[in-house]
Amino acid sequence: MKKVLLLMMTTLGAFQLYAQFSLTGEFRPRGELRRGYKALADDSLRKDPAILVSQRTRINVGYKSDKYKVRFSLQDVRLWGDQIPKEDVPAMAVYEAWLSYKLYDSLWLKLGRQELIFDDKVLMSNNNWNQNGQVHDALKLSYSCNKTRIELVSAYNNSSDLLFGNDYSLLDKNYKLLNMVWLGKKFGNINTNLAFINDGFQKAGTKSTVYMRFTYGGGLDIPVHTFSLHGRGFYQSGKNNTGSAVAAYYAGANITDTVTKKFRINAGIFYASGNNASDPDNKTVHAFDPLYGTNHGIHGNLDYFTSLVKNTGNAGLQNLYVKLEYACSKKTTLWLDYHWLMLQNKYVKDNVTFSKNLGSEIDLTGQYAISKEATLEIGYACMLAKHTLEVLSGGNKNCFSYWVYIMFTLKPVMK
Repeated sequence: MKKVLLLMMTTLGAFQLYAQFSLTGEFRPRGELRRGYKALADDSLRKDPAILVSQRTRINVGYKSDKYKVRFSLQDVRLWGDQIPKEDVPAMAVYEAWLSYKLYDSLWLKLGRQELIFDDKVLMSNNNWNQNGQVHDALKLSYSCNKTRIELVSAYNNSSDLLFGNDYSLLDKNYKLLNMVWLGKKFGNINTNLAFINDGFQKAGTKSTVYMRFTYGGGLDIPVHTFSLHGRGFYQSGKNNTGSAVAAYYAGANITDTVTKKFRINAGIFYASGNNASDPDNKTVHAFDPLYGTNHGIHGNLDYFTSLVKNTGNAGLQNLYVKLEYACSKKTTLWLDYHWLMLQNKYVKDNVTFSKNLGSEIDLTGQYAISKEATLEIGYACMLAKHTLEVLSGGNKNCFSYWVYIMFTLKPVMK
């Protein structure tokens, strides 16, 4: 691997006379103190806070011309100390490897391992907070012209080089197939979009049966003076990866007000349907699954709800939030977020029906731009939990749950 990297960098250096080539990188260590991250703290169990440092390192090579673009990205992700110093443990992996080819005017075909990011990242995201990120082996067809954008995505997965059949051994970890159509159109200052997503999962114990799930809906963005109104709505049908029928929905609305050049307010609601646990005869799944969207920040930085289905006991989620952003200077920005979290439907355990109120989360984040290539970010979050969250996540609501992190990001660029 060292020889490959040396050859790649030497070759790129020889081509620096040509502006089409680029070499970029990312070095992102993050230190964390966890006493309530993803699960409530519990003093009675003598659980000490976790202190750890994770690190992501990437090297990205790119080339572009009028006809095509190429990107190749290597990534190393690790926890400090997870490898014995004298052991040789392979850790470098391919993060991105794709070719984008211009078929005609504004029509591009992109093939290979790539990030899929759409709209507000609720359903499709690169999950950038996670040090590993998220990529897909897919084909994407893109068209953009006259305020219209069309994206077509298709992926079909196999876990081994088969001679016959299409058995997928990773059926419990990933989809067998993925198809997506995303349409965006701007009418004056109003942005609209429609999306249709189909993901299929191989049925356990079979070699060819695929359960198909369908998610479809759209959104609207309307600017009004200093305000901006946003609305989203999606419905899910078909069958999930266990073969259960799905009838679920998600709706979101928020308003952003740029009060001054330095101060902005964003307030809204995220509403995802869930099962009614007091109605056990209903076999249809009503818990909305946000597919391959972002796993951090939407419902608070403490990440109690990275899986809406699992973390809410299938009961769905309501998230009322207010987010404040203040630019202290050209280099320093502060964010203060408040989330009031509730279940959408009834949650029952051991014949006890619990309150829908989960509690409140407060997040404070500060970011300082050291230079054009380097930033320093510090964050703090705490959870003011109710009993229902204690039942769902574990821990003790009476123990103060908090999380602190500090993250340095360097993104050097050489073109």
